[in-house]
Amino acid sequence: MSHTTYPSSPLDSIHGDSHDADANFDSDSDDGEYGGLKELKVALISFYKASDEIPDIAACYLTSRRQSTLEWGDDKAALPKPTLSNLNPWSNRYASLRHLQKRFAFIMLLLYVRLELHEYLIKHTEFLSLHEVVLLPFMVSVYEFWEFKRSNGKPVIDKMVLHGSKPVNCVLAAMIDSAIIVAAEKLARMPMRRPNGSALQLTTTWGLILLVFLADLGAAILWALGKSGAYFLLPSKQEPLFCTSINVGGMIKRSLLVSIAIIFASKWSLSTKALKPSFVISILTLSATLLGYIYPDDKYLPVPFIAGALAVILLHSVIILYSGHIYLAESIEFFERNCRLDQVEPNISFLQALYIAAISSSLLIFSFYNAGQKWSTYGHPINGLITSGRQLHAQWLAEAKYSIDLQGAIGEYTQRYGLLPPPGFDIWYEYATNRSSLIIDNFDQIHQDLLPFRALAPSTLRYLTNSMSSNQWNDIAAVVVQYLPDMDIAFNLNDECRISVPWDTIQAMNNTAEDNISSQLYPASNVWSKDRSLSWALSRSNDQMADSHFTEHSRRNTFHSIVSESCPPNSPARTQYYWQHDTLCFKCTKPHSADQFLKDWVLSSDICHQPDLANLHGFFIAPSAFKVSRKLLPVFSQSKVSGFNDILYPRSWNYLEKTSYNPSDEHPDPRYEHKENTMFWRGTTSEGFSEAGEWQGMARQRLLHLTNNNTDRVSVLLPWWSEGIYSYYTLLPSEVSQSIDTNVSIGIAKGVTRCGSRDCDIQRHELGVTNRIQFDEHWKYRFLFDLDGAGFSGRFLPFLQSNSLPFRAAIFRQWFDTRITPWLHFVPQDIRFHDFWSTLAFFAGARKMNKDGNVEKVLMKPHHREGGIIAREGRKWAEETLRKEDMEIYLFRLLLEWGRLTDDRRDELGLTG
Repeated sequence: MSHTTYPSSPLDSIHGDSHDADANFDSDSDDGEYGGLKELKVALISFYKASDEIPDIAACYLTSRRQSTLEWGDDKAALPKPTLSNLNPWSNRYASLRHLQKRFAFIMLLLYVRLELHEYLIKHTEFLSLHEVVLLPFMVSVYEFWEFKRSNGKPVIDKMVLHGSKPVNCVLAAMIDSAIIVAAEKLARMPMRRPNGSALQLTTTWGLILLVFLADLGAAILWALGKSGAYFLLPSKQEPLFCTSINVGGMIKRSLLVSIAIIFASKWSLSTKALKPSFVISILTLSATLLGYIYPDDKYLPVPFIAGALAVILLHSVIILYSGHIYLAESIEFFERNCRLDQVEPNISFLQALYIAAISSSLLIFSFYNAGQKWSTYGHPINGLITSGRQLHAQWLAEAKYSIDLQGAIGEYTQRYGLLPPPGFDIWYEYATNRSSLIIDNFDQIHQDLLPFRALAPSTLRYLTNSMSSNQWNDIAAVVVQYLPDMDIAFNLNDECRISVPWDTIQAMNNTAEDNISSQLYPASNVWSKDRSLSWALSRSNDQMADSHFTEHSRRNTFHSIVSESCPPNSPARTQYYWQHDTLCFKCTKPHSADQFLKDWVLSSDICHQPDLANLHGFFIAPSAFKVSRKLLPVFSQSKVSGFNDILYPRSWNYLEKTSYNPSDEHPDPRYEHKENTMFWRGTTSEGFSEAGEWQGMARQRLLHLTNNNTDRVSVLLPWWSEGIYSYYTLLPSEVSQSIDTNVSIGIAKGVTRCGSRDCDIQRHELGVTNRIQFDEHWKYRFLFDLDGAGFSGRFLPFLQSNSLPFRAAIFRQWFDTRITPWLHFVPQDIRFHDFWSTLAFFAGARKMNKDGNVEKVLMKPHHREGGIIAREGRKWAEETLRKEDMEIYLFRLLLEWGRLTDDRRDELGLTG
């Protein structure tokens, strides 16, 4: 029998070692001049199919890139002399198309499953990161190693190691991603032929992009149809078919980014294996992760020796493995060029097996180290936060009362604020010292609140005040009115704050005000203008125009339309939209947190780095009553959210003791260690209005769900090997309530309010309703939780004055917030409550229960000493600086400053001593 041998085809040169290369070999042929290479045989089989029946590496002699003289883009290049398999080109073409269609459909199926899994992870996985990408090269490498062994010698490039252990669904997602990568590469390298035998070039950049686009589009259409069908066929489990609030700009940016990434990745994949791009991405991702372990951003969490050592070892392993990858890639190219396969094949197989074994063992070690927790640390972070709080408070107190006499107070005032104190400051100083005020110099809150108003003329301030004033005087101001000049004040009687000026406007006004202060002339006059009464009378109007200053924004989302406008243009609150409502935003909490715990109380109130707050509080989601002004108006409010420009003043509610700390024989306040071991809160659903499920994001309802009927796993920091080493454990909802050594009594009193449609019934069924209690009954509980409602909570001051340990979560700030210190006077809580169980476990202790309900093991001893110290220090500080007298002193000074601002001679007024 005669044999005919033909030279290699252009596509053989293109695809190199692909097992889809076009060649027909006779398995019975003798060794020829190529040293064992099988000769081509004329047979009635498919030209394409035959290539799957031989080892791809045998094509080395025919696919040398140096031997090929044809260009890749030459899609009309003639094939070599046809074999008998090409005598029926139509059947060959249809066979190739069927093969292409099968792989295309397979990719669409994978994309469909990946979309569904992605949706599930978004909705149900709390701790989800992008580090799953490091799984991709490992899985692709395993697949190619298996292919190499099956084909007895297919070259492959190395891959990388993954980080830590992940939930099964995340691993499954990475497996699907790996399958999509492999299938896409196979699809891209499939040879096609036209009926005339010429090459059909599908593997150009645009051809591959078109295939990916069609696969994505098809999968998206199928997924959308499936979701729509489920929506109409399963009405009992309906979720909103369309999102009511979508950040279109953010979606466009992300879509463009993904599109650009696909284009570059497609071009890259055509000239290399699919493993190489995923390997490089994995190297970068894992290196950044390991560097985060070695050089943590959080100073409150020193890296343990074990974790640091392991990170260093793994990081160096990454560098070594990457070097090995480069070496192996160059070796493969050299051997491919010189065709010395008898030397390289055993080495490649050995390197592949060694590589996978090394990575697998690293994964086992790292998974064992991280089993059940995120990481470990020596010492509990709360201990460090308590120490830091004590130091910060000592420093603040030293600056708050630096002066020892009136002249010293005037000098300190001038140094702090750049101008002389207002007329009457000497009377204020005597008033404050006679009442034993510990705070004389630090009234920065007043200066910050009033600074932008210095950019407005006194006559303008008087006009704006009278245009919205309700002529209602304040009970506290009545005490010091005899020392004040004539003035009018616009008090906000609502719970919500009212003034939100856009960032660029308020910055310009602050700059103008600071320029005015720096140019003030000395000496100054200590006498108010004589015609103040007349000036105020001339600015009064019979027709008050309060409604013309404010716009209605009740029962609608205010974060993106109003609140975020007070942030810088490049801040996350204005440039990002956090749409994963069920997932914790780590980058939002990191600036003000030490791991799970809140370390910076002031920064935690800043909304500008926290775009996720848009769906975490009723004031942002749908306030019940909210009229706001976008221009600067002199409105005096009892509390405000960060970025608002209201002027804070002490609330009459606390001054008149409508909610007061008043223990009695019937309701005593025992010592901290003798109190009932219970975390307690009672309140109403007054935070915002809900008629379409908005209540699910409101803070009070979320706290109730977390403590009473939580369905998600909870991460709790507990001792690991010993009491000094702590790690994060993921506990089931049923395990949390049993593990924390305290009772939790958190419920709604009276009933569900501020809701419409079916939301009232749903909340009542989901959250439950309990009976109201007398306020004095709070004192018997060891832990008291304080939480915002529609505005600030009026219960925090009485809680602080008691022997109980107050936990506080708030976005509203009051006049005294600058003078109290978290972790020294109270226990701060993030508004997301992800720190709640770990914090409670620290103070109350944790235990492991057996099936009989008895304590099997003490996991962590309660820190009664630390809790008692915070309760005692908070009570002592409240008795010294948050008295009724301190409210009078604060408002007295505030009104003196306001009196100077509204005086036509304000630049000339000042006390020189």
